[in-house]
Parts: sequence; structure tokens; C-alpha cells
Amino acid sequence: MVRTFLACDNCRRSKLRCLSNVDAKGEPNGKCQRCAKHHFECQYTPKPSQLKKQIRREKSLQGDKGFGVIEKKNSVKRQQLPSPCAIPLSINPSSNGTGVKREETPPFLSESINNYGNKHGNRCANYLDSMILPNRSIMLEIVYDFFNNQVHSIFNFLHKESYIDYIKGDKFGHQFFNYDDPEDIPIFTPCTLLAIMALCARNNETLTKMYGEFDQNNDPEGFVPNFGQRPYKITSNSPSNASKYFAFYSRQLLKDMFDTPSIQRVQSLTILSSHEWSEGNAARSYLYIGIAARMGAILGLGCNRGVCYENEIEDPRERFISMESKRRTIWSVYMMDRCNSSGRNRSHALKIEDIEVSLPCPEKNFQNGIPIDFPSYNDCFRCLGQLTSLDFTIIGYELWSKIAKWVGEIGSKKEKLNPSDPNSSFYKLSNDLQLLRDSMPKELDILNLNKHLEADNLNFGFLHQLLYLSGIFLNREYFYYSSDLSQTDHYQFTKKLINQVQESSSLIMTLVSRKKFIITPFTAFELFTNSVTCLSISNILNDLNLKSLGVQNMELLKMYFHDDHLGMTWYGIIEQLLRYLERCNHGVFNRALQQNTKLSNLLNDYGESDIPEQHTTHPYQTKKIDLNDILNSSDSESNYVKNNEQIETTPLSSINSIESQSIQHQDPQYNSSAVTSISSSENDHQQLWENSLESDIDKYFKNWDKIIPNWNDVFVEDRTIDDVNSLFPS
Repeated sequence: MVRTFLACDNCRRSKLRCLSNVDAKGEPNGKCQRCAKHHFECQYTPKPSQLKKQIRREKSLQGDKGFGVIEKKNSVKRQQLPSPCAIPLSINPSSNGTGVKREETPPFLSESINNYGNKHGNRCANYLDSMILPNRSIMLEIVYDFFNNQVHSIFNFLHKESYIDYIKGDKFGHQFFNYDDPEDIPIFTPCTLLAIMALCARNNETLTKMYGEFDQNNDPEGFVPNFGQRPYKITSNSPSNASKYFAFYSRQLLKDMFDTPSIQRVQSLTILSSHEWSEGNAARSYLYIGIAARMGAILGLGCNRGVCYENEIEDPRERFISMESKRRTIWSVYMMDRCNSSGRNRSHALKIEDIEVSLPCPEKNFQNGIPIDFPSYNDCFRCLGQLTSLDFTIIGYELWSKIAKWVGEIGSKKEKLNPSDPNSSFYKLSNDLQLLRDSMPKELDILNLNKHLEADNLNFGFLHQLLYLSGIFLNREYFYYSSDLSQTDHYQFTKKLINQVQESSSLIMTLVSRKKFIITPFTAFELFTNSVTCLSISNILNDLNLKSLGVQNMELLKMYFHDDHLGMTWYGIIEQLLRYLERCNHGVFNRALQQNTKLSNLLNDYGESDIPEQHTTHPYQTKKIDLNDILNSSDSESNYVKNNEQIETTPLSSINSIESQSIQHQDPQYNSSAVTSISSSENDHQQLWENSLESDIDKYFKNWDKIIPNWNDVFVEDRTIDDVNSLFPS
């Protein structure tokens, strides 16, 4: 039995998939499977829209099913394009100001669009009427890019073989864009495809050329892609504009369906949330993932009953794939929610304890359709050894959200308990992070990175990047704000922080060199965090190697995210921070962080922490963040930098000269992990060499006694440096 285009009356009322035998014309023949099983009377009463759909099917069987440019009616010769690069979904004769005319809508496309409009309103029909997509080969290229990169982060709900076969097959034609009956939604919808293209188009050179001139604020429906009929105009905004084109139409398809939940629309909103986050549209991203979570709740995706297909799909393989896709969808919503809903002024849309379905099964089981019983989140702690890297990523996101919220809203400034106190939030979060690392099976140890990369398990690197980021956020709190901290604890936090940021940077460099680096806003935030952390530490401890590492992370951020609004916002912050640190005395930045809330929030937030009440449809203006304005703002409790410190106005030279200076001063015996102190005297090189011979702890206290106020008060007057050294492990 197969699914027919027409559901029986009983199945339609119950909103269940109707399976029946069909005749040669594809029409139902006899009782459907469900009615036959329960001995119901089985009747088929077609709706007017379904009658139209049947007529269109018959017409389409007589027409050309090919893709590409379609000739006009009445044998009117259309303007020839260099190559058949588009599937025109509407092409009404009108001048667009470029000398290129829109072609007439092919008959079967026109019927499809008009019927869609009857159901969802003329406005949506008009939007569809103006959409022009690239040819199938280009869309397949984008889909492959999605599966080779983005899927390994959090969008792991699509079955690769099924989705690609669908795009390649005959069903992917005009009927793909017509599903006017909410009860007859196809397994794959154009909303999801357009969302995928919005996410990945910015990284595709061909689409950047074709759609790079799109402006959603200037007659978006009248835009005609450039298929070579006019010179290409490539600007720095072209990649982003290309992505915005597909996001625009995906939104138009979704906006009139928010009250009609479906698994496909949940998936589309989740992907669009990431796209809008990249564009710096925090409000849209936050709203979309919230709507996706509510849709998932209505559909029951969080409970086993909501993902059951036992009465609808007979094939065990297909049934398992469909059920696993549903389960993975709710987990993707959860992870995306934790990505952009953690930190200050955010509320989560989902509670992980309320998700009863099992965690994602091993990838080979999902892709090969091999059924397997897998534990839920609430049960997984009894069998951690069988969990995958994706499962630990889910657990890691729950811990990350708690860490980000504590850092953003409480942190070391407001934490009343000492971090070594077992009842303190810092102690509990640090302990949970270590327990998570220790509970992972040996095969998920970072030492097995090459093995996982050879198997194309990019999620393995993504998982460890998340864990490093969590450790950096925790230990950085007491590196910056440590006046009430014992020297023993602060020394340990400093060592852990430097080790975490070095390990994170090393992992990213390896992933980049192996072309296994996942390009998402969250990984951009990791690069941003690594960079600002290295630069601020190097300013305090005078470590040129850390400064070089910070610049390296900064350049990677620019290389991979130069087309993202959010990525370039972070890059601009780093540039200003670097220039500021070059001209200020050592330790000034640390004290500024202690006193200035806006400055610390700038480094801890995702760039846009405050959600505006209303999203504007006007062009998104890049928010220019001026570090000096923040440092001099009235928000700071004590404007330390402005009132209490002299800032050198003569900046150092460029970044390149910093790197060359670092190389020039290095010596074979110089320990890169040591904290060095560079003298301002003429004999800098000699002083650096002498400092390199000192112990780490000597240099540690020589620097920090100058930086942290009142530290010397804890010393006994006759205590020697040897006595202090004995406090610390070798």
C-alpha cells in the first residue's frame, strides 16, 4: 500500500496518513489500511482543491518535466540567457529597470501558484509569483554543502539519502511548491529548502553573483537574478544579500502558516533562526526559535507518542528514519535555543527535563535506517558509555547555558561565596564541567581527534570547542575579577584559563587545516572569545605569544565570517580592543573590566544581548561599537581608566609589526607559557632574557603585585619568595 493524493474521510478527520491500494491512475482502490483494520466504512470525498490538484497532475503528465528555462506560451521567443540557470516561479512581463523582461509564467506553474494563493491569500501568492530559483544542480550543490558542514553542528534532523534523492527525483518540480491542503503536506517542503539556501548561499560564489544585488528593502518582489545577462556587481554585501533573498521567500511561505504547525515548519524556523543570528537580527532569531519550540510542543515532538508512526508506515526502516528525524528535530530546536537564548536577559523556550524522547542515535543507524533503542536525557546518565558526540553536545549545551547565564547575570562580581566553597555556583559549575569530561568514553577523548575527522565526524570537534568555551568563560571570571581571591586559587585559575584558550585555539587551527571547521555563529563566537581573552591576558602578563595567538583567532574570524554581520561586529570589537591595549599601561584593561559593566558584558554577550520590542524592516544598520565610549560611559561604577590612569597616546605599530616583534624577542630557551615582563628601558632584549630565566611564580607575582590592589597585605613581612613558591605545585 502507498500513500494516495486523496485521504479518506476517516483519516482526514483523524489527521492521519492514509495508505491504500491504487489503480493505474494513482487513485484509491478499495478500503485504506486503517479502515480495513478497524472495519470502518471507507469513503473518499475530494475537496475542491484536491479536484484541481488531480487536474493539474493529469496536465503535468503531458508537459515537460525538465528544469531550467521554459519557453513562453504561444511560441513567443523569449530573451535567450547564456545558460539555463533558473526555474522561474513567476515571470510576468514587466520591466525591472535593467532591460531584462520577466518571462510569462508557464501554464502548470501558474495554476500551482494561483491555487496556493487561494488557500493562503493573495499576498503570499504574489510573493511566490516573483520567486526565481537557480537550477537543480546549483541547489544540489548547496544541499551537499549543508550536509557536509552545517548538519554536523545542530541541524542533524534531515536524512541525507532521502533528501538528496527527493531533490534529484521527479517529485521535485512544480508540485513541490504546491501543498495547499494543510493535511497533505509533503515530506519535504520548499520552506526548508529555502532556509537551507539562506544559511549556505553566502558561501557559494555562483549564488553570490546571481543574487548579490538583491535588496529586501527596495522592491524585493521585483528583483531579477543576474544569470549573466548583465555585468556582475560584486560588493562586500553581495554574499549576505544572496542569503537574504532565499530567507525573504522562506519567511513569506511561513508567515501565513504559524497557526498550522508541522514538522517541516519547525525545521525551517530552526534553520532560519541561525541565519537571522548571523545577520545580527537578534529579535528575529529569538522569535523564530521560540515559535519553533511552541510548534514542537503542539505537535508533541517532546514525547514518544508525538513521534510514533506505527499505524502509518509499514516499512520498519522508513518508520525508524521518520521517527528519528522527528526526535532529532526537537533536539535541534533545543540546541538552537541554547545557542541564542543563553546569557543575560534571555529565557529558554524548552526545558531539557521535559523532552522525553530518546537522544539522537548513532549516525550510522539513522542514515542506514537500522532501528535501535536509545536512552532519553533523563535516563542517559546510567549508560553514558554508549552515547555519541552529538549526545554529549546536547548535554554540554545544557551546562553551557547555565555557565553563560551565571557569568552574564551574576559572575564573580556578585557571587557572595568564595569559588573554592563547595556551595558556590562557580564550584558546582566547574565540578559539573569536569564530571562531563570524565564521563565521556575514551573514544570521545580529544586525543582521538584524527580518527573522528577521518570518519567525517565534524561534530566531535564541535563538541570539544563547546567544552573549551565553557571552561574559558568560567576561569576568566576570576582572572579578571580577583581582588578577594587567594593567590593560590588565582594562580590555578590563571593556569587553567591559559591552557583552555591555548587548547581551544590549537583545536580550531587543526580543524581549519583539515577543512573540518563548522561555520556557524556559535563557532564565530568561540573565535571571538579566544581572541579577546588572549589579548587581554597578554596585556596584563606581557606575553607576546598570547598576543600573537589572539591575533591569529582574530584573522580566522575575518577569514570565515567576513560575510556575516555578527562575525564582523565581533571582529570590529577585537580591532578596537587591540588598538586600545596597544596604547594603555599594563593592567589598565583589567581594572576597567572590574569597574565597567558594559565593557564586561561586551565580551561575554553574543554581540546583541538586549532584544528590541519590535524588529524593523528598514535596512539593518551596522551598530558601531566605540570602545572608548563604553570605557567612559556613566554605566561604570568607577571610571577607573578616565580618572585614575594615564594612558599612553603613542600606539604601537600595526599587527604585523607586533608579530615580527614577537619573533624577534623569542629565544630557544624562552618558555612560551611563562609570564614575562618587558622592561620599558633601552635594554629591552637583555631584560627579557633575564626574565626568561626566572621561575614562573616569580614573574607571576612581580606582575600581579603591580596590578591587583592590596595583594601585598596578605604577605607576612619576612616571608620570602621561596616561602611563597612552596605554596604552589612545581
